[in-house]
Amino acid sequence: MIVGPLRLPLLVSIAIAIFAAGWTAWTSAEAARKMAAVDRTAAAAPMADVVLTLKFAPEAFHMTRAQELGQVVKTDGRRLYLRSADRSLVREYARAPWVERVDPWDGRQ
Repeated sequence: MIVGPLRLPLLVSIAIAIFAAGWTAWTSAEAARKMAAVDRTAAAAPMADVVLTLKFAPEAFHMTRAQELGQVVKTDGRRLYLRSADRSLVREYARAPWVERVDPWDGRQ
């Protein structure tokens, strides 16, 4: 057992590390769940047309982040329509708690 002045900082550091590992695992699992429909369509293609549904109407920050993923074609309420989005970047973006779902988009809606 650790005694002395390093005990509390060590315990807090361990707690933070456990929390960070848990958060990373949880957001990765959520991203995989959100991307399941997109992954079933043309899984070999590195780019995809997708619809990002957020938990609220997108603001300037979300639009800027979405433009880094691919070409933002339009927005409709809580949805962002992206063409030629990089799947790996979309998967990373899907880890964000404000992303509700990611669906494939056929470009006609």
